[in-house]
Order: sequence, then structure tokens, then C-alpha cells
Amino acid sequence: MKTCNMNNREVQALIKLLDDDDNFVVETVEGRLLDIYDGLTPFDLKLLYNSAKGKAKSRFENIARRKSGIYFEERIKDWFIRPSDPVEPLFLISRLFEPFIDEDYFFNFFDSINELIPDNFLHNFSPLEQANIITGIFFGDRHIRTNMRPPIYKSYIPSNVIKYKQGSPLTIATMIVVVANRLGLEWILNFDLPYRQVLIAIPSGKDSDFFFIDPRFGSIISDVPEDFDAKEMNNPQNIMEQVPDKTVYNIIPLLTVFLQENFLPRHMDSQWYAIKRVVDFLQKLYK
Repeated sequence: MKTCNMNNREVQALIKLLDDDDNFVVETVEGRLLDIYDGLTPFDLKLLYNSAKGKAKSRFENIARRKSGIYFEERIKDWFIRPSDPVEPLFLISRLFEPFIDEDYFFNFFDSINELIPDNFLHNFSPLEQANIITGIFFGDRHIRTNMRPPIYKSYIPSNVIKYKQGSPLTIATMIVVVANRLGLEWILNFDLPYRQVLIAIPSGKDSDFFFIDPRFGSIISDVPEDFDAKEMNNPQNIMEQVPDKTVYNIIPLLTVFLQENFLPRHMDSQWYAIKRVVDFLQKLYK
């Protein structure tokens, strides 16, 4: 990472120049800010953004989004090749849309959930009891709820679920599955993209039998709900047998939902293309 040899006051003075009406000045300043951007800490970036005004603020945010897109592509591709903490891609998706997000704050949300998990969780509790504990933390202790407010795409950004305690069923389901995967459980998403219907499929421990979590209500159910198109839902047993890495599989639906036609507003084109390049990369990686 490059280090920034300018103090915050000097960087702040540069950002103010983004408000200039001379395109040459703006382009020169943008180039300089892009060059020193990686040497600034997330804390400093947030302070600088909050202190900016008018056009300078929006132009600085555009620079941050460009850098976040590069950061997103590099790190998430690396994660898919060498999967580690399943929280990582959720953070990267969030940072793609909210470039000044606090990384510690984001990861602490998931770490705090881990702290509420009982000892010997994998061995002393049945699959149904494990599901009740995790859903109880999300929908009870953390008071997470399904709520789709316009603009809809924001309901799919994981950091917004943490911030506002509400979001899309898919995002909430993905966050729950990430917690389960982090604990060593092979829970999987059963997702129908066109209708954005999602369930969490959980092996019951008996042959090829499954039960489900419906993230719309936080309820545990024995079969696909009647208002779902069951024919369009993937067979969870097939997923279990065919997908070598469930942690990787569970991140893909949240990525692909952003690529649906007219899902993102036009000013989010750079984010759309960043995700598209990653999905294209995944298609080649897992073909």
C-alpha cells in the first residue's frame, strides 16, 4: 500500500479544489487524490468526506467509489480462489456501495453473534436446536426484520441490514448462512433469482431430509411455503452433492441479484460493471 506524505489539512485543501469550475483543475486534483488515496486510513477518509461541501463532496465520493470498485474486484476474486472468513465478501459488497464503511464495525457485528453461541455448539445441539439458536439471535436478540424500502437496491446491502436492522430476505438469509458457515455448519441458500425467493436449507441429520428457515419471518418450516414456486427452487440435496464449497456457493446469489435489469440506478454503472466482471470471473473459475 502506498503511504500518504500529506497531512489531513493538506488533503482537505486538495478536496476543496474539486469544487473548481475549471475541468483541468478538477482532473488534476482527481489524479492526485487517486494517487494518494490508498495511503489514507478509512477513519481519515470518512473525516475528509464529512468535511467536504457541495460539488467537492460528490466528486470525492466518486473517487472513493472508483477505488472501492478496484478494491472490491481484487479482494473478492482472491477470496473466491482462497475462501477464508465468509464475512469478507459481505464486507466487500457493502464497501462497493458505501466506500467509507468502517471495517471493524462491520466485522464486530458478526463477532458479537459468535460470542452468543453456546459452547460445544456443533456437538451438544441438534440441527433444529442450532437453527433455533441462530435465528433467535438474529430475529430476537438483534431484532433484524425484513423490510424493503425504496430505493430497493439499498435493502440488499449487508451494511444497511446492520445499520437499520432491516433489509431484503436474501441479504438477511445470506448473513444468517454466513454465521452458520463460520461455525462449521453446511447450511445452504435455496434461491430463485427471477422472483428473489430464498430459503435457508438445513440438513436434518436424517438421510437426505431437510428443513428450512424462511428469512421473511425468521420461522423454521418443514417444507417450501405454498406462496413459493417450488418448481423454480433448487433441490437442496443436489446442491449438497454437487457443490464442493458451500461457503462460496452461498455468496453468489447476493452478487447476481445486483445484475438484474434496472435493479441498480444509472449512477451505479461502475458498481454494476465491477460485479459483472467478478461474476464473469466466477463462471470461468467454476465452469
